[in-house]
Amino acid sequence: MRLHRLDGACRRILRIVVSIGVGAALLPLPAGFAQAADTIDTLATAYQPVITESIDANGFKRPGVGFTKDILENMRTQVRAKKEPWNTYFNNMLGSATAVKNPPIKNSSAADSTKPRFYGLDSQGAEALYTTDGLTAYTQALLYLVTGDETYRATAMKIIRLYEQMDPAAYKYYVDSHIHTGIPLSRMVGAAEILRATSAQTPALQWTDDDTLNFVKNHVVPTMQTFNSSDAHFMNQHLYTTIAKMSGAIFAGDRAQYIRPSSGSWSTRTPSTRGRMAPSSSCSAWSPRTT
Repeated sequence: MRLHRLDGACRRILRIVVSIGVGAALLPLPAGFAQAADTIDTLATAYQPVITESIDANGFKRPGVGFTKDILENMRTQVRAKKEPWNTYFNNMLGSATAVKNPPIKNSSAADSTKPRFYGLDSQGAEALYTTDGLTAYTQALLYLVTGDETYRATAMKIIRLYEQMDPAAYKYYVDSHIHTGIPLSRMVGAAEILRATSAQTPALQWTDDDTLNFVKNHVVPTMQTFNSSDAHFMNQHLYTTIAKMSGAIFAGDRAQYIRPSSGSWSTRTPSTRGRMAPSSSCSAWSPRTT
């Protein structure tokens, strides 16, 4: 899938959006992280999950949320061979609290760990827990892909399946939620994209059509509609909204929602964005095309 008929200004803005999304997803560690004792030598198993590439009915190639099959396979090959800079980045990731085996899951009920602790995003408190779960799911999915250890897959699948049980009616807008939910959603969707595209030896850990249906219906779409659907959010930190919409739309295979962020970001048709940017006419022709 590629973009066509973009002029220089639109291309620069698109690169900023993609860079923010990919960079935020791949830099999970705060300053002063602890170096993990384990390395790829001690974590890798003989099993390497098979990545299945596909193109859906709307022309979206999978995996495709921030990475492709080739990117993921190359990353795994380089990490297992301890090539730089992949080896250093991987070892740094291992120092994150989200990279341990069986990490805590924030949205898990104390009474029944198979049920969510909360059923919608409606406050900064829930957002903080969601942000941690998104990073944990993404980290664990990557670790499974690289090591083949299904302990990591089990955690990532558990997180995704908890969010599959969310209630669309329980999502409520709160102050700045359109900014703060973008990166967590992109990470959560990135984890789901890896899990959907990779094989699993344990039947219970295999991705199913119901996983896709419930995750999209009960989490991806409500998050996009509640926090990331307004065309009035424009540029700067509001690009996090665009990241959320594009990531969610790619995972859901929703071409209309995928194209919409471009018109909302480049156009000046809404009162809150009018006059801030004078996009060229070629921006209106921004659309995906499969190859």
